[in-house]
Amino acid sequence: MKRRPLIAVCLVAALALGGSRSAPAADDGPVQLTARDRVLVLAPHPDDETIGAGGIIQAAARMKIPLKIVYLTNGDSNEVAFLVYKKRPVLRRDAVLAMGEMRRVEAVKAMTLLGVRRDQLVFLGYPDGGTLMMFNRYWDGPSYKGVLTRVRSVPYPEAKSFRAPYTGQHVLNDLKDILTEFRPTKIFVSHPADTNVDHRALPLYLRVALWDVEERISRPEIYPYLVHHRNFPDPRGYWPQKPLDPPPEMDRGSQRWRRFPLPSTDVERKFSAVMAYRSQVSYNPNYLVSFARGNELFGRYPPIVLRPVEESAVTDGDNGTALEHESAPAQGRPEAGTVIYARRGDSVVITLRIPGIGGLLNGANIFLNGYRRDVPFGDMPKYRIHVRRGGTAKVYNRHNPVMVEGVTVTRQGNDLTVTVPLDILERPEYILACVRGGRTDGPDTATAWRVLEIPDHERR
Repeated sequence: MKRRPLIAVCLVAALALGGSRSAPAADDGPVQLTARDRVLVLAPHPDDETIGAGGIIQAAARMKIPLKIVYLTNGDSNEVAFLVYKKRPVLRRDAVLAMGEMRRVEAVKAMTLLGVRRDQLVFLGYPDGGTLMMFNRYWDGPSYKGVLTRVRSVPYPEAKSFRAPYTGQHVLNDLKDILTEFRPTKIFVSHPADTNVDHRALPLYLRVALWDVEERISRPEIYPYLVHHRNFPDPRGYWPQKPLDPPPEMDRGSQRWRRFPLPSTDVERKFSAVMAYRSQVSYNPNYLVSFARGNELFGRYPPIVLRPVEESAVTDGDNGTALEHESAPAQGRPEAGTVIYARRGDSVVITLRIPGIGGLLNGANIFLNGYRRDVPFGDMPKYRIHVRRGGTAKVYNRHNPVMVEGVTVTRQGNDLTVTVPLDILERPEYILACVRGGRTDGPDTATAWRVLEIPDHERR
């Protein structure tokens, strides 16, 4: 019988179980700034701009090229750091907001040390720890409520959009304003495989904002920087002569990394800027200074174009990306597996290939957020498909369970395959996709968020 053609992904090989067959990834060459560049650094929290791109910032300031640094949140919900710094719990709303203001002041001081003026900094003030949930659920209707701040709108008068409701649409509007006004040529942003939820959210908002304004600005180059990941950086501590290398499990297959060398004087200034974040350094002094090294590191996560291949071509585990820790780093190596995205006819097919799959299904959650140019992103469905232990699925659109036709779940050996019709996704041009799995025998794991591109001739 003739096989039905699939449109399959070529995902990045990451944590292969029992060792990977993939060779170490090749570097794409060093990052270079030119006199024509306009540099935009996007930071989920104050301090991320320094540890992720402090060398880039110094170079741009020294070259006197246009530079802007944007903070998604004020980092006002890091209660562990605040407990160590204040030596008492910080739980009252006014005290939590005061810590958010303290982190803003620390950012201004740190950036002054790197040669950046106050008018080059933009604070958005969205909820620390809540921006990914906003992306997946909060676009209209009631706004998100901060866990510690217990507010539903931007509470900081210094913010770009003071009192803007905590919704994904307002984050998107702010980023679109910044992109069209500043017109960057290079953007440095948190990595979609980072294990912190705000770090995962920011590149998603950026991606949608760039799609929305692509006819108004030239396409910039995107450089994701990694901050939170298991056993990264290695070793911990201030080692200014050592290189900053990617985690081994993220340095395989089609993944690529670019480095930005730092002269010793820039490493020293970066260290000083890190230390300006006293509220954060105090509770984990060896961690943040680990990023003051001889280079900075930027990954590459290009969109995955779904193209026709034979069905047998997607059976190799190296076509998938392994599930990674999303919570705090754990000792040892997780029993992960691979995820393979494909297309069969007018459906997207997601296969979870997980050894010992019987231990997995505390629940696997598949997030699928479609984008198309002729529909506002806030009006598109935001699906979470919860696959349960018995191999059945429950579908949610934002907060609410929904009844949809055509979503199926099949299980064969260690493969769990979920089929989703493109019609229920509103036949998108792109899909922002992630899989999060919970095991009964270990911590939750999650893939990086990936962009799945459906070629126009296939979508219609």
